Amino acid sequence: FPNLISSLSDVIDISVGNRHSLALKSNGDLYAWGDNGQAQLGSGRSIQSDELSPLRIMGSVKKISAGQQHTVVEKSNGSLWLWGYHRREGTSAMYQAPHQVQNIPSLIDFKAGGGFTLVLLADKTVIAWGSNGSGQLGDGTTSGRGTKNLVSNLANIEMISAGGSHSIATDSDGHIWAWG
Repeated sequence: FPNLISSLSDVIDISVGNRHSLALKSNGDLYAWGDNGQAQLGSGRSIQSDELSPLRIMGSVKKISAGQQHTVVEKSNGSLWLWGYHRREGTSAMYQAPHQVQNIPSLIDFKAGGGFTLVLLADKTVIAWGSNGSGQLGDGTTSGRGTKNLVSNLANIEMISAGGSHSIATDSDGHIWAWG
């Protein structure tokens, strides 16, 4: 049966990953709870400590997206933050606490997937980085990328979404593009 999370109110957005949950309150406070095995809660606590109750992670948050084992948020100043396990073939990055993503131009939207992240930029193009075993980064390869990469053959993009190992986008003509 569903359980009421009575400690939270005034929630304006929610997102769930593989085994963690996020809630964004109207005042910009971000709360997280659930599995912290890959530091996806962003609490800075031991990755062995799961949280059954919502923990306040940070304030001034505008948008949220929970990936499989990582979290991505946009703060009210437009900066993008990431934490948890963001996989790349051959290497990995695990941030136990929120880490600001550098060199992101003006963004419209972002989505966290299965170890990878998509960002829709103001110029209506898409960048991606992270795990790429199924081609979900859209660069024509299956090699993971630690650096942000422009998704090939996309222009005038309006919406994006990231799955476990695939991505989709819609353009201004209403066409759907899929990869991975």
